[in-house]
Amino acid sequence: MILGEDIMKKGSFVSLCASCISLSLVLGACGKKDADETTDFYHVDLSEYVIVTVTGYNGYAVATVELDPDKISDLEDDLEDEVSKHDREDIPELIDSLTFTLSEDENLSNGDTLEIKTEYDEDIAEDLEVTFENTSFSYDVEDLEEATAIDPFEGLTLVYSGVSSHGELTFDTTGCDEYVRNELSFYADENYGLTNGDKITVEVYYSQSDLDENSIVLTQVTKDYTVEGLPIIPDSLDQVDLTSIQTEMDTEIATLIAADYPIGDTLYSINGLSTPSIWGAKITAVTPSLVYEAYMQPLDLSSDTDAMFVRIYALRLDLVDNDDSASTYSDDVYACIYYSGFATNEEETQIVTPGEYNKNTTGYYSDIVLADFITESVTDYASEYAIKVIVDNSTAG
Repeated sequence: MILGEDIMKKGSFVSLCASCISLSLVLGACGKKDADETTDFYHVDLSEYVIVTVTGYNGYAVATVELDPDKISDLEDDLEDEVSKHDREDIPELIDSLTFTLSEDENLSNGDTLEIKTEYDEDIAEDLEVTFENTSFSYDVEDLEEATAIDPFEGLTLVYSGVSSHGELTFDTTGCDEYVRNELSFYADENYGLTNGDKITVEVYYSQSDLDENSIVLTQVTKDYTVEGLPIIPDSLDQVDLTSIQTEMDTEIATLIAADYPIGDTLYSINGLSTPSIWGAKITAVTPSLVYEAYMQPLDLSSDTDAMFVRIYALRLDLVDNDDSASTYSDDVYACIYYSGFATNEEETQIVTPGEYNKNTTGYYSDIVLADFITESVTDYASEYAIKVIVDNSTAG
């Protein structure tokens, strides 16, 4: 009985021990599986497959990060041996997913420490049972040479010509560094057709090998500018003092009269005189008077069409018959003076680009009357100009 009881107890003990062992195995198996989820993966130290390149000079260097192509090729071969055949097609995609971020990558100096972080497609890596280590690491910048830093835009002057809407740009490097004057050149993305307020970018043309040979670094190679200061074609002449121009036009008329209608001259032929009986008459006096004044503003401000200020004069000719001094006549001819190619400041108060004077007379026409002369001299150009009449005495008297 005691023996049977002992046997029963012994059997219970064996059964209990077996149960404990079974439970221990189960628990042990679960723990092993968790540990092996990473320990069984193929481990790759990323820092061994990366090339950090720093180029340039102390204070102005730049850094780049890339994968070492030879080592990556070897890694791809190793991975193909580690993963199953049906997963091998995912290896290039995993490699392509590797990207790098630098804590800073320009204006680097000796002593700087760069922090490099790596990102990749974690889902593909897990499927392939690959784990990347050292995904973040540092790189110390050192052994950079010293260089002379030059700002090529320091002292550069942008010179504008023309008027706003079709201005032109050139560069004056007189105030620049000697190396800039002699070795560099400038180019703007827009050189013509410029309008005040336009944004333009100026770029430096340079030879990197020449810079390296002279140990020079350019602190910037492009710079943005705003076009300003170009004279404008004004909307009106209401605020412009035209006194000096009008005086010059009066002088031009006086010169024209002295040349074409001198006192005492005999008129054997003159187109524009409406009285045939004055053939052979002598000029005794010429009296000019203003009959029309207008501003002609180009409709297309982007074209090269000039703005014009125009005045038309009536020239009253007093005549005497050479054969009969008692027979006197008077008749009018007309002259037009243009002031063209001028421009004002942006406030439209002052002419800052002088124009030129041109004249036209009825001597080029036949039996023309004032209304027709105004039409041919001014209003016929209404398709090109906005004509803003300032004075109109053409119907007076």
